[in-house]
Amino acid sequence: MYGGSGWAKGVAPQVRIDTIGEIVDAVSRHSDSFSYFGVDKLRSFANAHPHRIAFQFLVENLEPYLQRKGALGLLVADENHEVSQNLIDDFAIFKEFATTWGYKSVKVQSIIDSVHFVQSHNNRIIQAVDMLTYFTLKGYRIGRRKIETFLALPQPRESYPVWLAANLSRSEQTVLEIKNKIALIPGIGSKIWP
Repeated sequence: MYGGSGWAKGVAPQVRIDTIGEIVDAVSRHSDSFSYFGVDKLRSFANAHPHRIAFQFLVENLEPYLQRKGALGLLVADENHEVSQNLIDDFAIFKEFATTWGYKSVKVQSIIDSVHFVQSHNNRIIQAVDMLTYFTLKGYRIGRRKIETFLALPQPRESYPVWLAANLSRSEQTVLEIKNKIALIPGIGSKIWP
């Protein structure tokens, strides 16, 4: 949608941006939380697939959240043939023993059944989560790139907020505005590793 492809082809950029804002508002009004867990593949030194690492971070944060609420959860994920069976196998281990990678071990008791995979084009919730995650991670990458550029500047230099405002393209500014709007949605925890 953001890039103007698919059904959004030919739709004016501001209309697409406004639509994205309306979707973020709808998610904010009608959901309990939005959280993301990701792996910065360029900085990771782990041998495990990034989706498996991020999945474990999700489970390690979702399980205690559900326990505090006295609730049960069901995992529904975007179909990914590359790692779907691995995630199902990992989840079975998490239920029988506990999570196995990372700094904390969590036994799964409140997330029921297994991981269920759906094609995102068939599921509006998955589409909304994909969109929120896209802007969150795109904004993260823009922020990291800008901070690295700023820190490489010679001293004396202006403050980061002043420099950033003068050095964002309109597209980057829009992405960061959407990311900041998403960040206002309460969450169970978020992480980009390492």
